[in-house]
Amino acid sequence: MVLHLLKMVSSLRVTEEEELLGLNLVEHGATNEVLELMTEMDRRSDGNFSTHVHEEPGTEAGQIAK
Repeated sequence: MVLHLLKMVSSLRVTEEEELLGLNLVEHGATNEVLELMTEMDRRSDGNFSTHVHEEPGTEAGQIAK
């Protein structure tokens, strides 16, 4: 009985990967300017910087992108 309860409770936790991504993104598909900038930077990890990175005006992520 106790082991069954422990198994139920542990199944309520998200995976470590989901936790690192953030629950807003994983559970709701929500995003923010920092996540979008990180995604854009990851796309350019091959060294191809020929395309423009979107700059979100008035945000720290926008200043970094600029």
